[in-house]
Amino acid sequence: MLRRMTRRFMTVVVLGIMTVGCLEVDPAYFDSSTGPMTPPETPWETTDGGTPPPTPPPPPTPGETGPDDDDDDDDTDTGDTDTDTDTDTDTDTDSGSSTGAECEPPMPVSCDDQNPMMPEDAMWQAMGLKCPGGIGVTGDSFLGASDAFYVHMGALGTSLPPEFAPTEGDRFLVLSSGWAQNLTVAGTSPSFDNPGADPGLLPPPLDPNAVSAAQDCIDNPMLLGTGDCSNTIEPQWQLGGTQAYDYAELRFSVDVPQLITSFSFDLAMLSTEYPDFYQIAGYNDLFIAWMESETWTGNVSFDASGNPISLSSDFLIYKDAPNKFDCPLACFAPELAGTGMEGHAGTPWLTTTVEVTPEETIDIVFAVFDMGDPMFDTAVLLDNWRWGCDTGSPVTNIQ
Repeated sequence: MLRRMTRRFMTVVVLGIMTVGCLEVDPAYFDSSTGPMTPPETPWETTDGGTPPPTPPPPPTPGETGPDDDDDDDDTDTGDTDTDTDTDTDTDTDSGSSTGAECEPPMPVSCDDQNPMMPEDAMWQAMGLKCPGGIGVTGDSFLGASDAFYVHMGALGTSLPPEFAPTEGDRFLVLSSGWAQNLTVAGTSPSFDNPGADPGLLPPPLDPNAVSAAQDCIDNPMLLGTGDCSNTIEPQWQLGGTQAYDYAELRFSVDVPQLITSFSFDLAMLSTEYPDFYQIAGYNDLFIAWMESETWTGNVSFDASGNPISLSSDFLIYKDAPNKFDCPLACFAPELAGTGMEGHAGTPWLTTTVEVTPEETIDIVFAVFDMGDPMFDTAVLLDNWRWGCDTGSPVTNIQ
């Protein structure tokens, strides 16, 4: 029933030059017994071979069984197809679901206040994943320089009320094309070159090519697997010279529970490309949230104008310096106070929601990279992955 696209990461060739070291985590995150983190065995990939906890079956729907014509005993539904009853509601299938059952997201499980079993699990738990009894993932890995990842505890910056507080638990993940932890230091722009993290072309399965000039893969399912179903990456990719610098990514697979029809996650983007390279063709760092599923292959985070999350996005509303295009006199963004993005720009917290098929396995890649040069970096905050019951094409909105 489930379609699993074969692509056991082909990044060995494409990203062989990349290095990964210790994950930067808030110093208070681990107790003294944990000790310092050590680099993964391979220089570019860290994986967890664990298996996600099994998803419990939904409770039976009241009134699901009907009267039995054959005898006086109660007809108990054991999950197999029942052809003896004269009721219209007993229509169990092999998946265990039944007519009349409705989508109901499971209660979220937070665990980012605990010491993870593996140090790198801190990244996933900061987003609400890999918690005991919660949402399990497989094939999890990260690519990029060690400084590109940082788990932050509490609110970022000094704005009141806090603009960038965790949206789930106590922590969130920072993914950066520069030095992620510098985002927490006021006035310290996280703009650095990460040598060895410049793959050039995007690693598979990421494909910047649009599938159509007028349709996405929901409009025309025949386009599935031919490129980016959102058609949002190619214009920016071409303007940037089709080269990725300071590339960093997270990737994982996750099984969709029974009856669930969507997932959501929260994100915010902040960039030092503003104001010097604002609306200058070729200099536009990108964040891509790539999904591979039964109905979609491509980016899922973009604005209503069809722009990916970037310096060109409609969501870039926090501007802490003037520019000659839309803020020629003065621009102030108190929301960025106390962060490394003072004098630069960013988005508020956003939420991306994506339709999925119940019980399928989806593959996710969160990637950020520079375009035009390896300097003037961009950071993305990631938090609060959860299941939902929405349908339709992917959508991203301001919280």
